[in-house]
Amino acid sequence: MATLVEPDSGLPDLLAQIPMTVRLQLLALRFARMRGQDADVAITGAWAEPSIWRIGPR
Repeated sequence: MATLVEPDSGLPDLLAQIPMTVRLQLLALRFARMRGQDADVAITGAWAEPSIWRIGPR
């Protein structure tokens, strides 16, 4: 388990989460590029088949 600590930025609580979120998104982008994957695609392979995600009669 890891704990990330963001230095006090003096921002209101609602805005204080933005710098950490940006850092984590950049980390995810770096890992995706290292694996040769598209960081904007969350579902891949057979799970990406549109018919799986269709609601209602097929």
